[in-house]
Amino acid sequence: MKKLFILILSVICVTLFASGSFVSADSIEKQSIANFGEEYLIKSTESMDNHKVMMKLLIEEAKSQNSKEKLPNEYSGSFINEDGNLVISFSSQEASHNFKLKLDEKIKESKTKDADSTTVSSEIIYMVQDYSYSELDMISDELSDQYFILNIISVGIKQATNKVEITVYANTDIEAIIDFLNESIDNFTQDSIEFIVDLEVEYTTAYYAYSGGGIYYKLGLFNLFKSYGTVGFNAVDLSTGKLGVVTNSHVAAEGETMYYYNGKAMGQASKRIFGGEADAAFIPFTNTSTVTWLDTYEAIYDDGDSLTYLSTIGVDYYIVEGAPTYKIGYTSDYTSGVVLYTSYSVTVDGTVYTNVLKYSNQTLPGDSGGPVWISYGTRGATHILIAINFAAPSDGSYGVGCRVTSIMAALNVLPILTTNYYLY
Repeated sequence: MKKLFILILSVICVTLFASGSFVSADSIEKQSIANFGEEYLIKSTESMDNHKVMMKLLIEEAKSQNSKEKLPNEYSGSFINEDGNLVISFSSQEASHNFKLKLDEKIKESKTKDADSTTVSSEIIYMVQDYSYSELDMISDELSDQYFILNIISVGIKQATNKVEITVYANTDIEAIIDFLNESIDNFTQDSIEFIVDLEVEYTTAYYAYSGGGIYYKLGLFNLFKSYGTVGFNAVDLSTGKLGVVTNSHVAAEGETMYYYNGKAMGQASKRIFGGEADAAFIPFTNTSTVTWLDTYEAIYDDGDSLTYLSTIGVDYYIVEGAPTYKIGYTSDYTSGVVLYTSYSVTVDGTVYTNVLKYSNQTLPGDSGGPVWISYGTRGATHILIAINFAAPSDGSYGVGCRVTSIMAALNVLPILTTNYYLY
């Protein structure tokens, strides 16, 4: 009998605190340095810069090839390794060499003098891999509508290993998937995929009632119980101009009044999406004679004793496999990790989610809806908001988040950050 591995949509304690005072971000920077080491953070920041230049050049190269794909045919993937260096792979030595010459020139053009320069410098490492990213992406796409038919739990493109990793319930599920891919894809090679068998994995939405922190709605006889979640970020509804907060759709149940952790009513979700690329809801603030809600870009952790600022919106240029990530959770509080997959699909409680992110941050029951970000830099870092958490395994060993850009498109909202611009 299968054991349930509950993909816990966890609640993050990002209580967006309405305060006009300036609070130093030194504490979170010190934590980042303690977790990763300053040299790694310097290198990974430079690697993210290089990745941005790389992605723009790849798009130019694809256009010059008149390719229908967004990326060149020979490109195999990229990731930041454990030393903080950017690794770029191609399917041939010639393509790798030619691209290196062009990228070196582009990076040289993009470099500017840094007043706070350091002797620490990252490297760009080139590899030759067997499969192009387009080939791996094709496999992932072919499986996208087969999750329930073939008993697939999740599919992710692992650029570091140059494989599509497919998680299934049992060894008996593998043969049918291989047969399907052989029939669906010309010249399919089995070595391009890797299976993970987890008898305990089953993803489902989970609701947890905790005292203190987060946001909740009341349920049960006489409303004695509370189902908690976490605020992801403040936002404005571009269709109405109303201010409010974004969290998970499964946190903000339809028709339920949501309350802040201090017991003050916030309002009901006016927009919800559950499936596709997002699990998200927008809750417009409802002001009363005794409560006036103000928007903020601050996020609280350590039981409200510490603050950090959500700075800007993250786009794919900066979301790199291996990049350091940070998350705030109602239960797990502030955690750090790295991006595990930038292309991930998963089934949650009978719903398939695509184009989501997977990261190694500890994620526990009660963390659903909370923000996930990348810190760009070391001291005085820019916090790039990339996702809100919506799922995790029962052992809390990693988290899954829907991209902020997907939420913005689905709900037509704009996050309220220190600057409402994309970091390009």
